[in-house]
Amino acid sequence: MSCFIISLLLFLSYTASAYKVSFFGESYINMPLQEAKLSTNIKLKFKTKYQNSLLLATFGRLDSCVLQLLSGKLRLSMKVSSHSIELYSPLNHIFNDDQWHDVSVFRYESNITLQIDSYFERQFLPPSVGSLNIHFGVYIGGLGDFSINSINSKFYFRGCMSDIYFNSINVLKRAKENALFVISKYISWTCEEEFDVNEEKSISFLKNDSYVFAEFSQIIDHYSLDIKTIEPDCTLIVGINAQYIILLEIIHGSLKLTFGTDSSKQIFFSDILISNGHWHSIKIDLNSTSIIISIDDQLTINEYKNEIQMKYSDWYIGGIPEENYKKIRSIQNIKYIHNGKEVYVDQIIFDLSFFVNDEKLNSILENIRFILHINITPVNDPPQIYYTKNKIFMLVENIAELLTTDYIRVEDTDSTPESLIYKVISPKIKTISGNFEINEHFVDSFSHKDVLDKRVHYIVSNDKRFEIFLEVSDGVKTSPIVALPVLLKPLQLKMVNNTGLVVSHVSATIISHSNLSFTTNSFNKSFDIFYNIIVQPQSGLIERKRIIDDMWIEVRSFTNRQLDAGQIRYKHVNGTPFQDEFKFIVKCFSFVSQIFDFRIKFTKFHLTVENEKELIIKGKKYTHISSNILKYRTVPQEIDSNTIIYMIMKSPTYGYIKTDKILKEKDQFTQDDLNNNRVTYALHQTTYSNFTDKLIYSINALKCREVNGTLLINYEVDESLKLENIFRTHEKIQVEEGGQATISRINFPIFLNKFHKLNFLVSTKPKHGIICKYFPQTTKKEIILFSLSALNAGYILYCHDDSESQYDNFEVLISSKTEKDFQYIASIEVDVKLINDNEPFRTTNKSLSVVKGQKKIITKDTLTYEDHDLNVFAKDIVYRILSISNGDIYLRDTLVTEFSQEEININVVSFKHNERKPDIGEILFAVSDGFHEINGFLITEASNEFIKLSENSKSIQQGTSVILNEDFLALSINFDIHPTLIKYKVISEPIFGKLYKNNINQSIDDNFIVTDFTQYDIHSKNLQYLNINQTFHDSVRLRVKCNELQAETTLNFHIYPPSYWNALIIKNNRDVYVEQGNSVNITNFELEVNSMFSFFITLLKYFNKTILI
Repeated sequence: MSCFIISLLLFLSYTASAYKVSFFGESYINMPLQEAKLSTNIKLKFKTKYQNSLLLATFGRLDSCVLQLLSGKLRLSMKVSSHSIELYSPLNHIFNDDQWHDVSVFRYESNITLQIDSYFERQFLPPSVGSLNIHFGVYIGGLGDFSINSINSKFYFRGCMSDIYFNSINVLKRAKENALFVISKYISWTCEEEFDVNEEKSISFLKNDSYVFAEFSQIIDHYSLDIKTIEPDCTLIVGINAQYIILLEIIHGSLKLTFGTDSSKQIFFSDILISNGHWHSIKIDLNSTSIIISIDDQLTINEYKNEIQMKYSDWYIGGIPEENYKKIRSIQNIKYIHNGKEVYVDQIIFDLSFFVNDEKLNSILENIRFILHINITPVNDPPQIYYTKNKIFMLVENIAELLTTDYIRVEDTDSTPESLIYKVISPKIKTISGNFEINEHFVDSFSHKDVLDKRVHYIVSNDKRFEIFLEVSDGVKTSPIVALPVLLKPLQLKMVNNTGLVVSHVSATIISHSNLSFTTNSFNKSFDIFYNIIVQPQSGLIERKRIIDDMWIEVRSFTNRQLDAGQIRYKHVNGTPFQDEFKFIVKCFSFVSQIFDFRIKFTKFHLTVENEKELIIKGKKYTHISSNILKYRTVPQEIDSNTIIYMIMKSPTYGYIKTDKILKEKDQFTQDDLNNNRVTYALHQTTYSNFTDKLIYSINALKCREVNGTLLINYEVDESLKLENIFRTHEKIQVEEGGQATISRINFPIFLNKFHKLNFLVSTKPKHGIICKYFPQTTKKEIILFSLSALNAGYILYCHDDSESQYDNFEVLISSKTEKDFQYIASIEVDVKLINDNEPFRTTNKSLSVVKGQKKIITKDTLTYEDHDLNVFAKDIVYRILSISNGDIYLRDTLVTEFSQEEININVVSFKHNERKPDIGEILFAVSDGFHEINGFLITEASNEFIKLSENSKSIQQGTSVILNEDFLALSINFDIHPTLIKYKVISEPIFGKLYKNNINQSIDDNFIVTDFTQYDIHSKNLQYLNINQTFHDSVRLRVKCNELQAETTLNFHIYPPSYWNALIIKNNRDVYVEQGNSVNITNFELEVNSMFSFFITLLKYFNKTILI
């Protein structure tokens, strides 16, 4: 008897859902449906922890479609007419992980697709398959009272589902609305919390027959649970194995513990009342000498002798199944029936109670529990042989196919595979010419172990359906005869690859299975497919590599195995063709294919870089340059690395390159040297500073264009060398612009007085000067080498080049070869004191147009002077008026004779024309930068108001845009007006483009296309022309209006294709050798330059005549 309410602390993880349904292991939904369709569309979502569950099933009289979980894997089984198909989820994924999964099934005619989350599986039914006929409706979660042999009816679903659709029918919506006789049993319309329980939240047992079952084998010596109940008699925990039992229960409101066997049963009681509706904590500890029972921390210690610790495999919590209870009225009605398993010991546990007229007797005759042991005598069962239904043994004519347990299986638990012998039973009609074979020998019997070891094949030449009759014997008993259905198909060959080959001249290339391969419709791939060449290639040979001596010999046929092993190649032997080919047929047993072509295309080699990384050295004097740092190879095919040659164009400065000798400029090493670590970078001497060095080289290979490269070398000094007492702080060289300064000891970051002889090499020259040596008898002279004595004598100078540069620097390699293994790379910095040695110069040369008697601002576009001296700014350039012939200069509203370039730049300087003086005049002025002064002039022209637009043109690329700026759309007026008041109108729109404004990165639509704009849009560079069609010319006609004045102009756009803007390609640029006094033709082999998109016409049709060029 179970407790009516027993709560254990378990945890529930709640998942909110808008429209979900819960199934509890006996729940199901049945939607009546009858239809026949060529297409099937199923969609649902689910989450569960059960590894065996039925998700969805639908049945007809012959057809079915079943979606279920088996061992955590999803399986779709579909039977249409007499054809069956199964699709499985990926083997490395399980779906009983308590996570939501999306499942979709799509079937249209013969195409079936199963999708689980992001995984897809697809198969095909035969094209002749018809509709899926449904007569018995759709079942969700279980079958209810419906039964069918092909499905285990106990595999009910326990978990949550949502979004269930069958052929666009919302099944849950119909079930929720109880529409169209949909049956819903034992479900709830939410995803219940109980599916995510753990030990932190309680669970209730709501019925007398409620219980929890767990199956695991483990020795347990500690039990703990929290309980709340009002039932005086109930079962808490039961653990059972073949002979032993442990039972924790409540009898008359108190705890009772029973464990052991029937012959050595031990029982313990507690006097504490726990059936009072309150929570109680129960703990039980078992050891070899005692048992400790704790109820709400009140201990009871009982001594006992535990000789053996048992593992209990079956555990029941809260009760035991109803079928374990029997009310015995007649002992003759009880029978034990063995289930046939190979288990030789069993037991039955009885609780015996005595009743008189259904009234229980008093406690004198209380419940008696005992174990009935059962010994089972084994018998030799005959073996059973089965063939897999809906699966036919497919054979291909004349090809031995493997017989596996996928087609036929044997069950005999009391025999080993070696003792189970198959025997072939001859058919009554002897027209079948097939045979079983093992190791290519015919046999009429074989063992089950041979089948498991995949050694049994069957070969036949008949072209029809038939059956193979088999029986199995274990040596004593024989199974019934079973007929294995067989379908024989004719041999078919299918081309997999015939891609041809790309090779270079005078080379040999492997023909692999990715270039040429055929396959058959047989599962057996152990036989040869022969390729017979019927027309040999014209410019090369087909060769096979001989295994005994690795020699390549010419062949006229080869096999698929030789292709897979890389033993077949094409070798070019003569001419310089563009392509070659050979013709072949394919043979497999008696099948001969049509004639196929295999084409070989020739291409040129070129070098490509695979590795060209920076070489980082940390304190080492010698470092290998490996192929991980520097590697070039040829494409499309790699050639011998010995033929890829590096030539040193410029040696490193602070070290050298060596192989078996020291390499200088024009010396060579190969890629093979790099691959085998034979190339080394070595320092001249031990280096006490960080530096960056570089090796400049060219790379050549046979029939490849030369390429150039640079290897950067970054050296980091060893930390121990930094501790030596040779370093010091140093000062910068101070020099005046265009002057010179002596380089002394204080400019170097090391103590030079610790050495007697040092050599100095200028390894990196200054950018704005030279290092020179002063000779009293002559002038200064540039040098790159000098000695310590010359430095100490003050002969070494830094000479500035008089450029406008404030800073400079150079590097000097300091080395000592006699006193110490030492070199140091010193970085010397130079501060240049700038002087004002440049005059101002004019950058614009325009006249000033003004309306008679009015003012006009002098802008920087009209009058601008600049100065090359970096320390001279616009405010330092001052204009001083010498004379004005027809007006006055104003700074804002004040008459002035001096103003600066900065004031012109901010538009506060203006000229006012005097009407009583000539229309054309001249302003004479002097311009000074504070040190130099020059004279200049500005022509002034007074007239009536005017506005002018000049015609202009611009070149752009097809499909691109160009900004219409003030240089392109040149407007000339002689009065001051705000740019927004100068208005343009498009009077003739462009044909092959559009005018638009605003952000160029925005999509161009009608909201951005303009027909009116202002001078401010042009000044802000906000107006653009976009070409939208392939053409070579476009134009736009504009009219500008200001006050009562107007003018018109045409803007022309010259449009060129993208190839026009690409740089020319130097295809060939080779040296030409000629004898003295002779001449030689220079062809395109030596010199060829063309465009990326240049094409040569090789075949021209003219008035239906073909002319070769």
